[in-house]
Amino acid sequence: MGTRERKEREFKKRETLLIDIAFDMFSRLTWDQITISDIAERAEIAKGSIYKHFQSKEEIFARVILRHQRQFREKLLQALSNDSSPVEALRSIIKTVWNCYLENSTLEQRIAERIGLLEKLPPVIRGMLIANQEEINSIYLETIRSGIEQGFFRRVSPEVLTRAVTSIVSGALRIASTLNTASGGAEAMREEITDFILLGLGHHS
Repeated sequence: MGTRERKEREFKKRETLLIDIAFDMFSRLTWDQITISDIAERAEIAKGSIYKHFQSKEEIFARVILRHQRQFREKLLQALSNDSSPVEALRSIIKTVWNCYLENSTLEQRIAERIGLLEKLPPVIRGMLIANQEEINSIYLETIRSGIEQGFFRRVSPEVLTRAVTSIVSGALRIASTLNTASGGAEAMREEITDFILLGLGHHS
């Protein structure tokens, strides 16, 4: 391996480490508790070296979100089995979304608080964030569309139903994140919300 290739590999390795550290910090701390100096200190590099990888704290956070989105999408796809009905598939999607949110509730709160940072990001990164979110939404959309085509759900625009379902789940999760997960209250709430959604979609058990 030549000097150039070795330097490129080390550069990518250090960048991955920085995102690892930032992911951990944003999963535990508030926005104001995290500084670029803190990330540099944990990575044992000079603060200036971080700017070789990222332009700002906002860009670091965006890269954390990108990783979170990819991991989230992978979990959604793993939760779906090819032979499941649209009803069971939607149940699996909601369960996965629910569990992932509660497992990463602090990070999810940071994302909700900083949604406006999209406007400050380079167009390439902003486009990647939007594309990832659209891919996640498409999993909902295609499941609901399949349910309509197979007669499980009412014949309404799948786009409208998808927006309704995601809005209900998001709102319920904000409440569930305040509950004691050890007591089972959040899980019971998920079951009730899922049944409510399926009933609204026109499915009767």
